[in-house]
Amino acid sequence: MNDYESYYHALNMLQAPYPEGEAVIATSAELSFKYARDVLKAPFLLGEAVIATSAEYSYKYALEVLKEHFPLGEAAIATSFSLSYVYAIYVLKAPFPLGEKVIATSSQYSFHYARYVLKGRFILGEPAIAESLIGSLNYARDIIKAPFPLGEKIMSENRIIYKQYRKLFPKKPKPSFFTY
Repeated sequence: MNDYESYYHALNMLQAPYPEGEAVIATSAELSFKYARDVLKAPFLLGEAVIATSAEYSYKYALEVLKEHFPLGEAAIATSFSLSYVYAIYVLKAPFPLGEKVIATSSQYSFHYARYVLKGRFILGEPAIAESLIGSLNYARDIIKAPFPLGEKIMSENRIIYKQYRKLFPKKPKPSFFTY
């Protein structure tokens, strides 16, 4: 039997583990994850190496099977900004330093990582956040609670947003001893 046949045999016919088919199931990240979740309802050690090659199935395995971190799959997870973020939120419930570099490539995920994971400034993600008009305003107002110079250029392109920003963070007048 091939990998799919072995998995479906265990799931539908036996409705129990199928030790004779586990070696072939362990050649597929998807089927190894599904076998662990749907058949074993426990970790599938033989399939963990192949699961660890897939960002998606490493995350799902950690969340749905292990219900804790999956160190073997973290390198794969760290290739995806969305999976790195949800891994930090739902699995680790803490920062995921290995995934921060990729999270920092996304304005939206950088903002959400700062807000919901770090609960503060995410310096590595600030250049991406600064590419978003609303993200820049919200980051200044809700996260750093201070002016966000990096995002001022994009905010200045929208009169309404920039007015809101300036109302929150007015420019400080220069001391009178400066000559202009």
